[in-house]
Amino acid sequence: LGFPGYYQVNLDYLRLIQIKGETEQEGTRTDLLIERRPLGPKLWQRGGFTLDLANSNRFQYYQVAGEEFRRGAVSLGLTGIQRFTPHFTWTNTASWVEAEGEAPSSQFPRLVTSSHLFVPGGHLSSALRYNTNNFNASLTGGYTFNRQDYPWYPVILTMTFTPLPANTIRLNATYNPNTRQYTQLDMTARGRYTTEQGSYFDLEADYDFLVQRWETLELTTALKIALTENLRTDFNLRYSFFGDGLEQARLGLNYDWHCRELFFGYDFNRQEYTVQCQYKIFKEAGFGYGSGEQGFIWTGA
Repeated sequence: LGFPGYYQVNLDYLRLIQIKGETEQEGTRTDLLIERRPLGPKLWQRGGFTLDLANSNRFQYYQVAGEEFRRGAVSLGLTGIQRFTPHFTWTNTASWVEAEGEAPSSQFPRLVTSSHLFVPGGHLSSALRYNTNNFNASLTGGYTFNRQDYPWYPVILTMTFTPLPANTIRLNATYNPNTRQYTQLDMTARGRYTTEQGSYFDLEADYDFLVQRWETLELTTALKIALTENLRTDFNLRYSFFGDGLEQARLGLNYDWHCRELFFGYDFNRQEYTVQCQYKIFKEAGFGYGSGEQGFIWTGA
């Protein structure tokens, strides 16, 4: 697009229900962001430093308890990027913001987000980023010059380590310099190991350091073992260490019968069995029977 640059449009919708005792509160938030991306020709460039225009247009629409709230902000400024190495960069943006409207900050504070970006006046934001194939890290923050109370942006640290494909460890930390408190400090881990036969093991782990509690710690596995040339087992297990314990336990036998495939499965949790016959070419023409509520199963149209 030449001098105006390239723009990216993001639209997000959130519906949040908050329950406190016998009181239930519901609210929705719609976010629209139209932001200039640092692509195309630069205003000025020398060595590892580039200078470019910065522009963002934000709009938020809230609905809480029958009330409507709207606010918008237009930001225009300059962005300087210093590239120290191919993997390490430092980005600084100086901008002026024009904003109007309001959000339900007192009515539903958990629904409100990014309030520091809707403060009119001068802004300065900064970001350090380090990216490689196996490790990504970013540290962001900023300052609002026209606001004496709560002038600082949240300081956000994100680190992601990917030792193997489909295996990640992520650390998220958000610190509020205005209140000198952490508002987020957690770790998430996702791991998967897959065999050549199609079996896999999945691990999901989420830990919140602020409350010192495991939010999720689950192990999921699917074992496929060939007993003969035409017969194989299909065992599925999901266990939650801090949830409901054994959430899924199913044993299945698959028999390859020429152009058909026969399946017998037993669910240990529900104590139900299922028998199915499916045609390889016309999979929608399968049928079967389950001992539970489903009874006769017909997958055809």
